[in-house]
Amino acid sequence: MTRRDQNTRGSTTHYTDLFHRARVDSWPQGDFRKRGDASTAVDRDIGRVVVRLAGSVPASNSLRLPRRQEDTLGASGRFLYVQLRLQVGKPYAIHADVTAADRGLHRISVSNLYASQAAVRMKRSGVQVFMPAAHDRWMLLALDLSALTRQASSSAYAKLRALHLCANMTVRGAFTSDVRYDWQSLPTDLSFTTAFDLAHAHVLWVPEEPLATVAAAPKRRPCSPHPPLPGRPPLRSRQEGRSVDTSTGTPGQPQSEQLLPAPIACLEHVSAFSGSRSPGLLHWVPGPGAAGAQEVVFASGSLIIGMQPGSGQQRHLRGHEGLVCAMALAADGARLASAEEGPGAALRLWDYRGGRCLATVPGHAGGTLCLDLSPDGTLLATVGVDAAGRQALVCWDVSACWAAADGCGGSSGGRAVELARHISEYNIQAVKFVPYSPETLVTCGKNSIRSYRLRAGQLRGVSVPMDGVQALRQPYSCGTLATASAAVGEVFTCLSFEHRLGVRPLEARRLYVGSLSGALYIVNLESRAVEGVAQLHSGALAALAVHNGFCVTGSADRLLRVWGSDLQQVYLEAQHEGPVTGVGLSPDGQWAVVGTQGGTLSLLDIASQTYSSLMRSHTAAVHAVALMEGGGGTTQYVTAGADGTVRVWDVDSHQQVSELVFPGQVVLSVACHPSSPEVACGFEGGLVRVFNCSSAALVQESKKHCGPVTRLTYARHGRLLLSLGEDGCVCVHDAQRTYLPTAYIQAGFPLHATAMAASKDGRLLAVSSLVKRSTSKDGQGRPSTGQSGSSGWQAKGSSGTAQQPGITLYDLVTMQPVLQLPVAGRSRVVQLELTPDESQLLAVTADGRLLGYKCCDGALVLEVPLCHSGSCSTLALDPTSSFLVSASQPGQLRISGLQQLHNLSDSAHPAAADVIRCLPSQELSNPAGSAVTCATFAAGGATGLQLLTVGGCVKPHGTTSLPGSPARVRHKQAPLFWGPAEEIAEAALIISATDTHRCTQVVWQQKQLRVTSPHKIPGLSAAKQPQRSAAWVDAEVAGDRVPPYHPSQQLRLLPPSATVRHVHGFDAGAGFCFVQPTESLGQQQQQLVYAAGNILLVRTQSGQQRHLARLPRNISALAVHGSLAAVAVEPVCGDGSTAGVHLVDICSGVVRAVLSHHSCTVQRMHFSHSGSLLATLSSDCGSTSSSPGTSLALWSVDRQSSVLVAAVQLPEAVADLTWSPDTGSPSFYTASSRGLTQWRLEPDTLGGTVVHMPAALRGAVLSAAACVAPAAVDGSASRRDSNWWFKEQATAVFVGDSCGRIWKLAVDDGQDGRGAVLLAELPGQAVSCMAAAGSLCAVGTADGSLLLLAEEGGAGGKAASWRVASREQLDGPLVSLQLDASGRSVAAATASGTLWQVGRGDPPGAVLCGQQHQVQGWHLAPGATWKGAGPTAALASAAGLAIWQLGAQEGGKGESRAAAPLVEFCVPVGATHASLASDASCCAAAYQHGSVCLFDAAAASMRWKVAVPAAQCGEVVGLAVVQRLRGLKVMVATRGGTVFVLDGGTGQVAHRSMQFAAMQDSGRRCPANSPLAGLAVCPADTAVFVLCGEQGLVVCRSAWSKNAAVHTLARLNFAAPDAASPGAPPGAAVQVAFSCRHPGHLYCTNPTEPGQLLLFDYSRVSVIKTLLVPLAGSTAITALALHPTEELLAVGTASGSVLLLRLETEAWSELSAHGGNDAVVGLAFSACGGRLFTAAGTAAFEWSVEQA
Repeated sequence: MTRRDQNTRGSTTHYTDLFHRARVDSWPQGDFRKRGDASTAVDRDIGRVVVRLAGSVPASNSLRLPRRQEDTLGASGRFLYVQLRLQVGKPYAIHADVTAADRGLHRISVSNLYASQAAVRMKRSGVQVFMPAAHDRWMLLALDLSALTRQASSSAYAKLRALHLCANMTVRGAFTSDVRYDWQSLPTDLSFTTAFDLAHAHVLWVPEEPLATVAAAPKRRPCSPHPPLPGRPPLRSRQEGRSVDTSTGTPGQPQSEQLLPAPIACLEHVSAFSGSRSPGLLHWVPGPGAAGAQEVVFASGSLIIGMQPGSGQQRHLRGHEGLVCAMALAADGARLASAEEGPGAALRLWDYRGGRCLATVPGHAGGTLCLDLSPDGTLLATVGVDAAGRQALVCWDVSACWAAADGCGGSSGGRAVELARHISEYNIQAVKFVPYSPETLVTCGKNSIRSYRLRAGQLRGVSVPMDGVQALRQPYSCGTLATASAAVGEVFTCLSFEHRLGVRPLEARRLYVGSLSGALYIVNLESRAVEGVAQLHSGALAALAVHNGFCVTGSADRLLRVWGSDLQQVYLEAQHEGPVTGVGLSPDGQWAVVGTQGGTLSLLDIASQTYSSLMRSHTAAVHAVALMEGGGGTTQYVTAGADGTVRVWDVDSHQQVSELVFPGQVVLSVACHPSSPEVACGFEGGLVRVFNCSSAALVQESKKHCGPVTRLTYARHGRLLLSLGEDGCVCVHDAQRTYLPTAYIQAGFPLHATAMAASKDGRLLAVSSLVKRSTSKDGQGRPSTGQSGSSGWQAKGSSGTAQQPGITLYDLVTMQPVLQLPVAGRSRVVQLELTPDESQLLAVTADGRLLGYKCCDGALVLEVPLCHSGSCSTLALDPTSSFLVSASQPGQLRISGLQQLHNLSDSAHPAAADVIRCLPSQELSNPAGSAVTCATFAAGGATGLQLLTVGGCVKPHGTTSLPGSPARVRHKQAPLFWGPAEEIAEAALIISATDTHRCTQVVWQQKQLRVTSPHKIPGLSAAKQPQRSAAWVDAEVAGDRVPPYHPSQQLRLLPPSATVRHVHGFDAGAGFCFVQPTESLGQQQQQLVYAAGNILLVRTQSGQQRHLARLPRNISALAVHGSLAAVAVEPVCGDGSTAGVHLVDICSGVVRAVLSHHSCTVQRMHFSHSGSLLATLSSDCGSTSSSPGTSLALWSVDRQSSVLVAAVQLPEAVADLTWSPDTGSPSFYTASSRGLTQWRLEPDTLGGTVVHMPAALRGAVLSAAACVAPAAVDGSASRRDSNWWFKEQATAVFVGDSCGRIWKLAVDDGQDGRGAVLLAELPGQAVSCMAAAGSLCAVGTADGSLLLLAEEGGAGGKAASWRVASREQLDGPLVSLQLDASGRSVAAATASGTLWQVGRGDPPGAVLCGQQHQVQGWHLAPGATWKGAGPTAALASAAGLAIWQLGAQEGGKGESRAAAPLVEFCVPVGATHASLASDASCCAAAYQHGSVCLFDAAAASMRWKVAVPAAQCGEVVGLAVVQRLRGLKVMVATRGGTVFVLDGGTGQVAHRSMQFAAMQDSGRRCPANSPLAGLAVCPADTAVFVLCGEQGLVVCRSAWSKNAAVHTLARLNFAAPDAASPGAPPGAAVQVAFSCRHPGHLYCTNPTEPGQLLLFDYSRVSVIKTLLVPLAGSTAITALALHPTEELLAVGTASGSVLLLRLETEAWSELSAHGGNDAVVGLAFSACGGRLFTAAGTAAFEWSVEQA
């Protein structure tokens, strides 16, 4: 009998009710057979008749439909639906006998009795499906009989013959149909009552849900006229008090159609406690009556949560925008007051039981510290900081707030009235009202316990005397030691009153006060005297609660103690994982809830002395979440965060199951194996660890990435583990072979891949990165740095390509790319998701765009703006791909429906009009704080799904960082859906070889390195070799030790024998200035004045360089006016030096004067328009306030004398300074966080007046300012008559703020700013610098944007308007600007060390480039044959690797030097070492994370990249590229003493040596006590190399042929391995220079004697000569270089000086060029010896050497 059901859309579906056909409603008669314990009853939860089966043996307790074996049900529906509820952990079975088309009979069984727990197992008679009984919720079990029959037989499914239900289940009904049903669309006869909450039921499909079939439409559930059953709370009450944000979007942004119902999701549980914020965030709330349920209330980020300790049910109070820092509860538990962090943040008053906010109270200007409510709730006391930085105690009358709410029943009350305000100097830590006197309150703080009484609008206080208190201090009997600190200086932290004071006489009313020393003070309130002091803890008391007969204390020593009334004996003690920060006692004193700094909540039963955990939480940002699937669905989930923990949680109770701790490490990604309890974790250091959660055992650990591992995912039924790192590599691990790496996909390096997603069948892999696109070759730009991301401008290079975000699809079977999808715009892709049917790929960008592509041809089918308030951070898709969730950094969540995408998927080739531009959506707000949040869909088609979100601490604007807050929140991986487990078809694992440009195969080979000792006796076997004793080893070391050398001659320095020829570098932070040609200066072309290190330089348009002056230290700022340059140098910290300002004549280079005033670094300097005055700014590093101050000085500068006119110390940091036109007395403006200040020089003082800003600019944080002359602004009468120009004397001032807004306003003589005009707005980009000239204004931002604004119009009485004439994106934050006088171009310097010239309508061109960071490694190649140029140098720094051409070949006709490096290779981590090949064709670089890369300099590409095992071998300390006949070799030396020789073609390890390691008695080698510090290769014979340490060196030789051994030629030790070197400076190491003319000789330094140089003959193992170097103090030698003719020896020192030794006469000369703070890291002579190249700091010098 086929029945019909009509849905809400009017369509009709057909189904067969099996229970109706078998007449089960006529129990016990009917066409069915029952055995054993089988009965019927009415289920209270669903209100329907059900069949209950019980018994331990399923075969003996069953129900069969139909009764006889020969009969058949004859149901032809494809799907079999069974409504049932299983008993947890008990055996059951369901058998469906089906008939195939070939009349074959097969049985499909579902049970938890099968030995194999495979999802689907084939048997001869049918199919067995394992499904555990994991929960007792109602389930709609849907069996796809057609798919299951196909697995058992080659014939198709025909009919259902019989159905067997066996043991331990409750069954509502069973039916078959060809339509897909869920709980919302069930037929009317089979649906449950409206009182049943469908959120407690779910659908389980076996083997998987066929999405291509027809689905039944959901039905509207009518409202029930009856109240809900008492077994579960009503739906409406469950939704009240939830923190759901039903706003439709952000104003000004496009809105999309809203999802219904609203809200679609309700916040259900939060697993976080803000225990580390401040004490007092945990309270026990009494119930409304004697039998009422009790709750504990605590703070979690910006939420206030009330939780029942017994059931764990939560209520959420939402309203705060910042982190809650203080709470207070009235005595009846019905009223609550709370405060949030941040200046001026309002306080909130709550009806706690009703869950609503009644009123807000104004907060303190500097933030609220603590608060309390009077017992009756009418008074509120708050303690905070006012606008003047003083601590204020304020008392409020809040009775009107409660009365207004009680009178009208509204959600908002009256206003709070301030009764009294008192300024305190005692650093109040806690405040409480006296229970029996509502107008009296008590505070405690630094050496102060004070009582205040509110009378006549005043707070009058009196302190408790502390004289003689130390004599009362007594340790308790358990032995806690009393501290030796006196009462003076004691800090009191918490207080509590004696419980139930009404039954005691007045003189017995006591106050208990805890202190920072762990002592508890007992104070008599009537006499105001300290009765006793008990030392209860060894740490600070942070929590205190007093009850009848006992006292509970919690301390920073992690102990919770329960004391008797005499405080002499501990009744109960519990030790916690972290400091105890909160304690709440139940009203009867039987229970105590305890909170710790680590976010743990525990429940203590004081009577039975039992302890239970209520909640555990992460202590820092949560970075990742993953679902752990069980046999019956999701049972657990895993989270990982910045606190170095991986936690496993139960999905139902949200209780922590287990925890893995990694101290000092950050976990960024996590993935769970689909069928086993294995969890893979990715770490910030590049490690991937796999754990077994059941046994907490480490399965595998590997480090195959050079950067943080940001994504992890399993594919192919868990056979493959894919890991994505910030290095752009995707590593494929084989999970069946102990996670052995099988292949690499170079998805993004060096362009940085950002996101990854894999299909469920494991065939497709999507990776987002930056891809190359063709561009025009016009324009000259700096080579692209390859930084990820984003919105930064990418310069055009010579190759004619630029970079833009893109997505690449790979075939995981062949490891080959199959499709590349370009992403419009420059915003990076942050998350990727593949739909379950693998037809579409969804991507979300950082700017909040949701994109959808077809996987077959890459067609764009979806482009929707998500309208997030901040940058988008993640994306998630539910298992049915019906809903999509996106999240932003501020915590905003948006749920979007994807039904339109499913409808569009039927079109094979969508047209442009078919691209979806809008989706129905709904916005939710994710609570702030390090919280794990779970939400359940309340209604709609997704009933039964849950949403899990994790996040980090959201820092409100204007607040300070909290202790322990995470520093890295960018790897936020948030919300995920989960539902019933889906079965995936089996797939074979095939790994094939791929192109080397896209994939590198990892070959694991076991090699044994055979080391031959030079001390072994030839001819004897290993067993007969003599054992080396410790005494013999010591004797050997003593024989090699160099004796101390004491010279008898006096050294003297000769005049320098070299002059500076050229300086390569540019310090953009110091500034620059273009000087126009003038007759007075005698110049014919424009000149550029700039700084490089400590050298002031002038560069002409033809590229010629002139050195003006060498200053003692690096230059921090410069300013130029006419022929005079003001140059400020950095002071030396700790020696009392000042940041002297040097006045240098540009024509002659003579320093006229040195201005000494500033003690800290001068950041900005500006000349007045006439050049007679100079204003200087320096940050005040000695300021004790939270924000650094500024020292402002004004100097009178002329040719005769320079004097200090005035100096002012400012409390705030000044961002910019600009001079106003000379209209009388000199004046200038400063821009800061307080606005715009005008400074005017009067005859006797320098006066500053804050400019009264217009309303639009009040409160804006100004970051830049610029002025123009009035004649250039109002040159016509029409402009003077405009509506914003009020006076001719007004000055036009351009200002920019930190929000990216550029304003123009007029400031008159009265310091009033009027007529503010908004010229442009750059959201999210802070203005960093400005320049104005005439009708032009140039603006630079911290994000690298350069805008040129031009004024137009203004004729005919019309107001002028401004437009953006040009906009360019440069390679870094802009630090300084200069406009051309003609307005045709603007020069801009960026923080990356580049000077750009930008013209109107012309592309940017790089004028000059320098090093952004200190040079860490340096190497010189004598000649670049592939370029036909001269010497080429490689510089390694924190910005990466840069290769520079230092000049033309010597002897050539001309000389040309590039203004920019030839090529740059940028990696997320800094480079430490660099080495060029002899012909400069390739360059090797080592990086901080341990990786080594080989780059092709000519092709500007990377050949290979390998990772050095830093954990076993240590960091890389030396690098050398060796060119031999057998090919290119790369030598890598590590600190542990291991030397790797890598093949130049493949990067594989060709040799491995441990010659620097120490020999043990057993003959094995281990790392030496003195670590390896450097590597040097002989240029004449590359088979010889030296390993340099901190106390010795080893000379080795190897032919580097196949299986060639490494022989030790000589050892030279300067100190015993265990002896300290008192004379050696910190970080000193042996430096080496080989002799090419005398084989077997080398020069080396003695680190134990800083002034020694040794000529060492390693062929004879003897020291030939000892030289003494004239070093100042204990300065170390950092570099050596030998002249090709061996006439000169160059020595570089840590002080920045270079010494030249003429070896024939042993005469020294000093080349002083580098600053005193920069050590010389590189020295090298040119091929013919005519030039010397040195590198230190951020500059490289080229010297002309005088040869004999």
